[in-house]
Amino acid sequence: MARAYSLDLRTRVIEAIEAGLSTREAARRFAIGISTSGGNYSRPCQGQESLNLWGYGSH
Repeated sequence: MARAYSLDLRTRVIEAIEAGLSTREAARRFAIGISTSGGNYSRPCQGQESLNLWGYGSH
């Protein structure tokens, strides 16, 4: 089984997407899969935290 990505990498990917990078550009920049950068990222709804860290934090 593959190792989980670090919390730091997850945070940097999400911050890059929130700053305007597309999920494909973020995947290329951080050398991760497109589905990892975008498929697991969701923009926050009102009242929710801004970072969805792919399984870290509240569910």
